[in-house]
Amino acid sequence: MRYWYLTRWSSDSPTGPETDSPSRLPPPRPEGMFLMEFLYVGLGILYVVLVVTLGVMTFRGGHYWMFWLGFFVPLLWIIGGLIEPTEASRRAHALEGTA
Repeated sequence: MRYWYLTRWSSDSPTGPETDSPSRLPPPRPEGMFLMEFLYVGLGILYVVLVVTLGVMTFRGGHYWMFWLGFFVPLLWIIGGLIEPTEASRRAHALEGTA
């Protein structure tokens, strides 16, 4: 009985296995696969940019608890970035503008 790890070649031919046999070739890629990968990467980058931007807007708007919870529920960053700033945050930004 021959064990696979003791044999030099996986086939019985003296020159070794066929290198271009159809079973050794990778499966062909579907034609639209490149475009889909490009779309997924592009949308992923857009998502990260929007989430970071809205997170910063939430923090600057004075909604600190929404900012910290937004790491777990990003919907809070969207809400916090779109609602108006707190009164304390408005006063702080008004004082910065007069200095």
